[in-house]
Amino acid sequence: MQQIREEVSFTKGGIIVRGKLVTRGKAKRADYVLYYKPNLPIALIEAQDNNHYVGDGIQQGE
Repeated sequence: MQQIREEVSFTKGGIIVRGKLVTRGKAKRADYVLYYKPNLPIALIEAQDNNHYVGDGIQQGE
């Protein structure tokens, strides 16, 4: 397994309950995930292109 993977979903999405109807929300994704061992992530990296300010990705990274 690679130690760095691109475009990885790291959650299955939040559970949304409305009455008796249960669905999942959108899964959260990271641009890059750094792994120490298989299935043991140590860092999530959110990348931005040069057309954005450095602070533009903070909310998405959190």
